[in-house]
Amino acid sequence: MMKIRRKKDSGVSEVVSLILIIGIVTGVSAAALAVYLPAHQAQEEHDHLLLLEKEFAGLKRSIDLLWLNNAGDGEKKADVQFSPPVLFSLSADHVSSCRLDTGSETFVFTTGDETVTAPLLSISCHKNGQELYTYKGGALLSGGALLLLPSANSKNAVLICSSDPETRAYYATEPVSLKITIDSYQQYHAVSFDDALCRLCGISSADTVTLVFCTVTEEV
Repeated sequence: MMKIRRKKDSGVSEVVSLILIIGIVTGVSAAALAVYLPAHQAQEEHDHLLLLEKEFAGLKRSIDLLWLNNAGDGEKKADVQFSPPVLFSLSADHVSSCRLDTGSETFVFTTGDETVTAPLLSISCHKNGQELYTYKGGALLSGGALLLLPSANSKNAVLICSSDPETRAYYATEPVSLKITIDSYQQYHAVSFDDALCRLCGISSADTVTLVFCTVTEEV
């Protein structure tokens, strides 16, 4: 009888030990996941924002180089385009997915007695209804806050405008490649900006303002 009891007690002890080990492993794993997963997601969000910032900064630089390389012509050059085109990574992943909108936003300025409407080119990235980065008329904004000014001073200002007023939205599972081409230029002299344009450009007036009209198309 004593031997039988010892065998039973030994079996119970092994089962209890196994349950305790499983409980400890489960508890440690749950605690690790509770800490690791949010930190991992936060890091992915941060990395994606850095990628977007780099891409939008590259967009501004590329458009600046585009009009600089063709400045002074006054007319459209044949086959003027980005090479390579600007790439925006719009992944289907729940962390990095976002919507890319292209279109224009209307601003006004005055030259003498004339009021001029400028449809500034707008390319923006949104996620969960929040505006992350926006290229607008030559300026770069983050969450609505101005990061980089357009090419403007009290002597000369260059504003990038859209030839097509239609707004387009891109929801892509693959990177979206946009091609920007220059259509035409318009120049105005002795210009005064309205308040909104003044805040965007950082100046209230300029001797000469050049409007660079562009078309944005998706590169297939």
